[in-house]
Amino acid sequence: MSMLALLLATAAQAAPAPAEPRVFRDWIAGCDNTRFCTAVALFPESGDSEAALTASLTRGGEANAAPVLTIHRVPRRPARLLADGRAVTARLSGDEDVVATFADGATLARTLRGARTLRLEDAQGRAIGDVSLAGVAAAMLFIDEAQGRLGTATALVRTG
Repeated sequence: MSMLALLLATAAQAAPAPAEPRVFRDWIAGCDNTRFCTAVALFPESGDSEAALTASLTRGGEANAAPVLTIHRVPRRPARLLADGRAVTARLSGDEDVVATFADGATLARTLRGARTLRLEDAQGRAIGDVSLAGVAAAMLFIDEAQGRLGTATALVRTG
């Protein structure tokens, strides 16, 4: 085998393969061949679809990549975010797509794992819409595994 053929064969074996997308209750998650992962909240099969919002959780494969939570197609300006009725400490930015910025990945993960629903409210305290969190913990675990983070300090679910 020539040196070039050996290098090409080694490079092909070392290239990460995309993870097959998986559904976890109301969330679907997948990763590309650079280990960039996205989990998307689906509209729940049961409940009020008029009040339902969708969201995505993305995270790059780099060691220091922060997870980003985006709530999509928000019909009016939100003032606060609640998890199961409790106020969440996150900065909300954006107009139609609202990015919720948390202090760190651990805070974001703790907020999402420990709740069933995220709710956006306007400045008058009226509900704008809800995001189902059913399955989000499993989706985050899938991302941690696909990115090789399980058991590390940067894992969202099973930190080490």
